[in-house]
Amino acid sequence: MNRLTFTLILFFGFIYTVFSQTIELVDYSILHQDEYDYLMTVDVTIPEGLYQGEDRQFFNISSPENSPWLIKNIVYPSTNTVKHGIPYYEGTISLEVELRYIPSDTSSETNSVNLNYQLCTDKGICYFPKGYEIAIDINPTIDTGSNNLLYYFLLAFIGGLILNLMPCVFPLLTIRVLSFVKTKDAKPLERVFQASLYGIGIVITFILLALIIILLKNTGQLVGWGFQFQNPWFVFFLSLGIFIFSLSLFDMYHWDFSLMSKPLQKKTSGRWGSFFSGIFAVIVATPCTAPFMGTALAFAFTQSTLIILGIFIFMGIGMMLPYLLLSFFPQLVNKLPKSGAWMDIFKNIMGFMLLGVSLYLLNTLIYLIEPNQFIKSLFFIFIIYMEMWIGKRIFTPKHKGRTKIITFIFLLIITIGSAGTLLNFHTLNDQTTDVELSLRPGWKVFSEKEFDRLRQMDTPVFVDFYAQWCTNCKFNELAVFNTERADNLFKVLGIQPMKGDFTKYDPVIAKWLNQWGKIGLPAYGLYVPGQDEPILLPEILTFDNFEDILRKGMKL
Repeated sequence: MNRLTFTLILFFGFIYTVFSQTIELVDYSILHQDEYDYLMTVDVTIPEGLYQGEDRQFFNISSPENSPWLIKNIVYPSTNTVKHGIPYYEGTISLEVELRYIPSDTSSETNSVNLNYQLCTDKGICYFPKGYEIAIDINPTIDTGSNNLLYYFLLAFIGGLILNLMPCVFPLLTIRVLSFVKTKDAKPLERVFQASLYGIGIVITFILLALIIILLKNTGQLVGWGFQFQNPWFVFFLSLGIFIFSLSLFDMYHWDFSLMSKPLQKKTSGRWGSFFSGIFAVIVATPCTAPFMGTALAFAFTQSTLIILGIFIFMGIGMMLPYLLLSFFPQLVNKLPKSGAWMDIFKNIMGFMLLGVSLYLLNTLIYLIEPNQFIKSLFFIFIIYMEMWIGKRIFTPKHKGRTKIITFIFLLIITIGSAGTLLNFHTLNDQTTDVELSLRPGWKVFSEKEFDRLRQMDTPVFVDFYAQWCTNCKFNELAVFNTERADNLFKVLGIQPMKGDFTKYDPVIAKWLNQWGKIGLPAYGLYVPGQDEPILLPEILTFDNFEDILRKGMKL
């Protein structure tokens, strides 16, 4: 045997050894727990003389592409055995996997999950990572009967109706009501037409949001209501849009492009204004979650495309209904004073409120980007303000069309050039946020390690997941959590409060929200000793119902 042949035999023998070491699947069972949730137990045997490290990056269960099974949580067995400084498993072990069944619309679903592992020898040599496909021999069906669907459609409708009263939308609601005061003497058909356009803008925007969610859901990403505010670009341009809109309430601009006759221009402007106001209202509403809406959305996010679209359409119909009723029954508006000087003052007040909303969003932006990027974004807003000032003086009837065109091109070049130079957002690397810098005395920053430690000590734990962009979170903090009454209540009941910040995307918090069945913020859970599942609290709190839930929960 020559040296080359011997070398090849050794090489291929090594390759065979590396790729032939596999974990043996002994058994698995799957138990139906809830409407969409399942508990899977997987028993595996590690070959003798080999071990599996505890590192969960190389030992886990995952969902393949097109699988309807979402991995919510994996419970690993405990081990005190350490080899080469690494905790490890050997022999036969059991994994408990919490699954959620989420059907997709693709016909090529893979009804399985993957067991991923990497075996190592006693000498510390580890083989290549491998995977084992576990075929699941059940195909669940989710109850989407007509009665069940009607219930969730009704919740979506009521949630959309209440959304008008949420702090995100209320300033726009009052402005829209004022528009009815201005047009209450108009022809009934025109009044109804403008209200319908406003409603169409709302419904179309809800449909677009639904399609985005469906797209992300089918790519396997965790999605939720309001999570787009974790994107600095979305936050900045929404803040800029609200800022520009607020300037109109101070009569900062009313540009005249002279593209049509005066009566037609006025009518068309009002119609387009109604349509885009509807779009704008939905976008501004996304940081808020109205009562009933969270339940409907949690159901929708586990359903097929048509049901998701149906839930969002009913939310849009609920949100648009008050305005449509006002257009059909103008006598409801007649109780308001006639249009006059008071409307200008009220309009200015609403303008200041919207400026406050714009600043509120900029406050969120601080926690998403670097400080120098934030300063540049403020300078870009200043440039936009200067362009609005120029436009107010140029786009008037006294200037010729050529002057307007040249000015428009000039302003467009300045805008594009400034955006390219000043707007270059990168996600903030420092994870330190307001939750760590100004945590209320007695509270702890949420972490799974600290949470597990408290649970092992039989300490009741209250978990608060919030974000800087969550408007309802802020109101609950002011009304409930940031009060001496709440501090005393936690002390009396012996509850340890913890706060988790979801301003920026956090995979751990995303996993917990998914386990709770929550698709938006705020999210609150009370963990009582002896109880595995949390007591979930509503999105909108008063101190009385907060205290009542905590006291009843501690008596379980």
